[in-house]
Amino acid sequence: MNFKIIPIKQIRDELSEVSPTMCLAKWTQGTIHLNTGHTHSCHHPATHKIPLSELETNLSALHNTKHKQKARQDMLNGIQTPECEYCWKIENLTTGDHDSDRTFKSRTSWSYPRFEEVIQSGQGSEFFPSYIEVNFDNTCNFRCLYCSPDVSSRWMEDSQRHGPYKLPHTAFNDIEYLKATDKMPYQSKEVNPYVDAFWKWWPELKQKLTHFRITGGEPLLSKNTWKLIEDLIASPQPTLDFAINTNLCVPDELIARLISKINSLDNKVARITIFTSIEGDGPEQEFVRDGMDVERFWRNVELLLDQCPNIRLAYMTTVNVFSLKTLHHLATRVVEQRAAYASDDIHKINLSFNYLRYPAFLALPTMSKAALEQCFVHWRRTLESLSNKSLYGHAALTSQESEAWERMMTWALEVPRDTAGKEDQVEFIKQVCVRRPELDANIPRWVLDN
Repeated sequence: MNFKIIPIKQIRDELSEVSPTMCLAKWTQGTIHLNTGHTHSCHHPATHKIPLSELETNLSALHNTKHKQKARQDMLNGIQTPECEYCWKIENLTTGDHDSDRTFKSRTSWSYPRFEEVIQSGQGSEFFPSYIEVNFDNTCNFRCLYCSPDVSSRWMEDSQRHGPYKLPHTAFNDIEYLKATDKMPYQSKEVNPYVDAFWKWWPELKQKLTHFRITGGEPLLSKNTWKLIEDLIASPQPTLDFAINTNLCVPDELIARLISKINSLDNKVARITIFTSIEGDGPEQEFVRDGMDVERFWRNVELLLDQCPNIRLAYMTTVNVFSLKTLHHLATRVVEQRAAYASDDIHKINLSFNYLRYPAFLALPTMSKAALEQCFVHWRRTLESLSNKSLYGHAALTSQESEAWERMMTWALEVPRDTAGKEDQVEFIKQVCVRRPELDANIPRWVLDN
């Protein structure tokens, strides 16, 4: 459990000794979308299909697809493999010396200790990952505006009923596209060979993982989530960090069940982390995260922190145009929670900053630089204040959080303005309110004007 964070310069230099494009996460980390049979390593690259033929002889092909093996070889050879353009965009910025997420992900506790093992594995055809996320199905009670039908059943219902959003420069959430890219999710009543393969792999996998996380959809609405929790209670894995994503706006009985199971898991796994998503506050959040009740969300957060004292809580952000005026309020609130609940462990409550890339029409580059700078004045003021505030002998906002926030602002101002995306954005919001007129009152109209 004790892992010393490697300095950025050290990990950057060590990666460069292998190649200028090396990233350990391509081997050590995997996200498996069992509902569609797709996978990728970290969340930045687009997913790709797992061929069922590969699973016939190698269950680890849920992670070690031939597609990933090719990308790994590119990295070993110093090639900027195309699927990792998120990081290359950061690194290829013309001003300054920018570290991308491949540096940060390579220095994690699930990557860096396996540095030599990764290199020796070559393409890693049977490499056992340290960190795995799985998505069992797309059942979800939210319809976040930047989400899609393959991971949200509410979006699937919307797209099947109304069709895609036909915008000036694109069609958004078109089911025909999902069919063409083989990303249509298995229905809950269908036999899913990917879920079957996972449960066959799980007895061996759980003994070798250091981190396992269930994502969604909304995991608390999936029977497989509760099946896996029961398995861990019956078969403890004392070195495993276990995590669940949840929007924390499910029915009260499921929150109560979660709290009960978390307390039953105590001492059965090394650590339990609850990941939840929010990127601002107030009506703007209820607009962009359709289905969210902000007051209920914060009430359930407090319930978890009060009744499950040994958990960690992690806030994930997908920073988009609707986050601009309230993201700094979220950061302040997180620091207040650290003061109330974190005791001497500031990492008990974490905050990550990730900028939205798709759909591009909701991303920060659709805003004018003047509007971004106006909002960033408040961001920087809050960032400076929280970074200088001390909690338990540490900065109230960690250096990693501060660096991620700074990188996001740098990126947003340096990339070209997306005028086509702005046109799509205006039309999209109009159509959203035709389909969901009850959301009209929550529209942050200043976004449309900037």
